[in-house]
This record gives sequence, structure tokens and C-alpha cells, in this order.
Amino acid sequence: MDDPFAERLRKSRDVKGMRDATFLISQDRATGLWHWVLESEDSGPVARSATGFKTRELLLDDLRRIQSKAPQSLIFDLIGNLQHGA
Repeated sequence: MDDPFAERLRKSRDVKGMRDATFLISQDRATGLWHWVLESEDSGPVARSATGFKTRELLLDDLRRIQSKAPQSLIFDLIGNLQHGA
């Protein structure tokens, strides 16, 4: 059986530099936990947070750590608002 997420991940690895990758953050209404998704403009979701975060601040701390490895990445909420200071 084909896994669409795995296929998008494979394709995203073929894109050199992933210049158009964006982090999206959201809060799960049922659990209250915060999650992030890294999306490539070309291939959709590339990576997701392995766990939920109790607060937005903890999630942003995790993304700051990731951004230190990918400093040109941006963080947006699901409405499309750029998250400054992230």
C-alpha cells in the first residue's frame, strides 16, 4: 500500500535546499496540545512534531532549536500569520 506522506517526504528530499519550506503551528482542540508541521511548497508536509506540546512557548522553543539548523525557515499559524520572535 502506498503511503502518501512517505511519497511527499521522498520527493522533498529530492528538492535541493527546500527553500520554500514553512513551519505551520496549530493547537489540537480536543487535547489542547500544540503541534508543528514542516511543509514544502512543492510536496506538502515533509515533517511533523513527534509529540504534542503543552504550551505554545514550549512548541516555539522546539522550533527555535530546529531553526538553528535551518535559519531561513519561517513559522506561520494555520491562518497564515507569520509568528514573530519564534
